[in-house]
Amino acid sequence: MLVVVSLLGLPSGGRSSALYENVGLGEAKELIVSEDPVVLDVRTPDEFEDGHIPGAILVPVDELKGSTLLEFPHDQEVLCYCRSGHRSSWAAEYMSRRGYARAYNLSGGILAWENRGYRVVAARENKPECSCVVLE
Repeated sequence: MLVVVSLLGLPSGGRSSALYENVGLGEAKELIVSEDPVVLDVRTPDEFEDGHIPGAILVPVDELKGSTLLEFPHDQEVLCYCRSGHRSSWAAEYMSRRGYARAYNLSGGILAWENRGYRVVAARENKPECSCVVLE
């Protein structure tokens, strides 16, 4: 985990700072419903496959720096989450430092989200139907 911190150049501790805001479950749910933020899942691909917030984009925290997937307006709200809120606090601060003015960290992560009974989807639920033919 310390390697990830040094790669991102972010402080350890996962505390709220002036650069981003920790939000609770109710605030995050309201944000998703009313503001349509970019929802970044910064967990590993395996964690994402197990279940994620509907509409979330997977960008693992150790791949966040230099990612070309983050090409959206800097005034767009960004809600970051991980399993418990620790990795996503680093991600929210990183996004803020990259110029995203409204970066949020979901306190408690997807564990708290699921414990509240909020919906999660398995990765296969986001995959489009395809009538592709596999050539061997």
